[in-house]
Order: sequence, then C-alpha cells, then structure tokens
Amino acid sequence: MNDRSTYLQASQELFVLDMLADKSDGIYVEIGGSHPFESNNTFMIEDEFNWSGISFEID
Repeated sequence: MNDRSTYLQASQELFVLDMLADKSDGIYVEIGGSHPFESNNTFMIEDEFNWSGISFEID
C-alpha cells in the first residue's frame, strides 16, 4: 500500500485504490456506510478521486 492518509482502521479505501490503480471518476455502492465523514469507506475516494455513488446505513 501507499503512504496516503486513511479515514479507517483497516484502510479499506486504500485497498480499493491500490487494486484499481488509483482510478478516478468511479461509481460505488456501499452497504453499512456509517457516518458520512468519519469511519466511512468511501469518503476519501469520493472527495479526492471524484467517485460518486450511494451508501446504505440502517442506523
């Protein structure tokens, strides 16, 4: 993995970016999104890589 900052303990968003070679302008569907800015799997890729999508959270 690279030296980017992450918003998550397990760095899931960095894993996705590494697997997709830092793809920008992607589309995502997130299940269990939690808080929209803190501990969120998609905040960084949405904010820094211009991805768009939808998140579902039951709480």
